[in-house]
Amino acid sequence: IEPMKIGVFGLDFTFWGIWADLLSPQGRYLGTSALRMRPTHVWDKDTRKAQDFAKRWGCEVVDRYDGMVGKVDARFLVLVGAILNIGALWVLKDLNLQVDFFHITLSRLLQGFGLGFLFVPITVAAFSRLKPEQIGQGTGLFNLLRNEGGSVGIAMSATVLARHAQLHQTRLADHVTSFNPVVQDWLRDATHGLFAVSGHDPVTTQTLSLGMLYGQVQQQAAMLAFVDVFRMLMFAFVLFLPFILLLSSGKGRRAPGAH
Repeated sequence: IEPMKIGVFGLDFTFWGIWADLLSPQGRYLGTSALRMRPTHVWDKDTRKAQDFAKRWGCEVVDRYDGMVGKVDARFLVLVGAILNIGALWVLKDLNLQVDFFHITLSRLLQGFGLGFLFVPITVAAFSRLKPEQIGQGTGLFNLLRNEGGSVGIAMSATVLARHAQLHQTRLADHVTSFNPVVQDWLRDATHGLFAVSGHDPVTTQTLSLGMLYGQVQQQAAMLAFVDVFRMLMFAFVLFLPFILLLSSGKGRRAPGAH
C-alpha cells in the first residue's frame, strides 16, 4: 500500500521531531501495513535542523511553511468539525440510565471525526499569516490560549455538573415522599425482596431499601446534570459558528505531492 504523504511542520516538541526516529530507525515511513505515513516536505525555523531531517527521511525542505498548506479552505473544515460536534452533543441531550451501546458509540464517532476536523485546520489558520521569525512567539501564544480555554471549559463543566446535580436531586426528592403511592409500593417490594435474600430483620431491610432508593435518586440527578453539561457545550459550539468567518482561510502555496 502506498504510504500517506504528509508535510512536517516544525520539529521542536512535535511527534516527528521527538518520536519519529525512535519508532522508525530506517527512516522510511511510520505506521502499519494498512496505514503508513511518509514525509515529503519539512519546514522548521532552524534551517539546519530541517535539512538534517530531510536528509534522513529523503524529503524536501521548503522555505515557507505555507508551501505545505492544502487546497481546502480551513474555515470550511472547522465548520464541518463544529457541526459534527454539535450533532454528537445533540445525540446526548436525551441521555438516560437505560441508554444502549449504539447511542453512546454514535456520539463518540461523531465527536471523534469532528475533533479531527477542528484542531488541524485551526492550527493552520492560526499560523498561515505569520512570518517564519514569528512562529516561536505565535506557538507560545497559541498554546497558552488553548490551555487557558481548555481550563476554563473544564472548570465551567465541573461547576455546572456539581451544582445541577444538587439542583436535580432536590427537585427529585420533592416527589420521593412517604405519601407518594409509587414510592410506597417500591419500598414495600424492595423490603420484601431484601428480607428474603439477606436474612436481616424488617427494620434493617427497610433501612437498606431507603438507601437503595436514595442511590437511585442520586444516579438520576447525576445523569440529568451530565445532560445539562452536554447541552451547555452544544450551545457553546453554536455560538462559536459565527466566529469561524473571522479565521484565515489558511490556503497558501502548496508543495507538490504533500497532503
